[in-house]
Amino acid sequence: MDRMQIEFCIDAFVQETGYIPPAARSVRDAGQLSPTLGRFVRKMPATAAWRAWIDEDRGWFVQGKLSESSQDQPDRPTVYLIFRDHDARPMAAGIWCRSAPARWDLLQFFTCHALPVARPHAHACDAERAT
Repeated sequence: MDRMQIEFCIDAFVQETGYIPPAARSVRDAGQLSPTLGRFVRKMPATAAWRAWIDEDRGWFVQGKLSESSQDQPDRPTVYLIFRDHDARPMAAGIWCRSAPARWDLLQFFTCHALPVARPHAHACDAERAT
């Protein structure tokens, strides 16, 4: 699965689950993101993709990458999605499988929690440490 396919999966997930309000505007230019997210996007590996949206004073940022289980079932895209705040801190993450049009099954959910304050980022997901 290449970056365009991951972007398609993120877009399909957002549209088909109603994760983002319909009035939210898509942001495709890293320069329109917060400085922290912009730097994060520029350092993102080629094996990952991102999408962002804004609606008035709220924003959403989703990072996606191919889940290893996708290789076993190429007809059922499976992606690892990380939902980040405006400072690029992970807020939640999960592995989602598109089992049918407009149907996304949550295969695994990862919680995000506070780490000791001395760490550079105050939050991290169990999933990020596991990968």
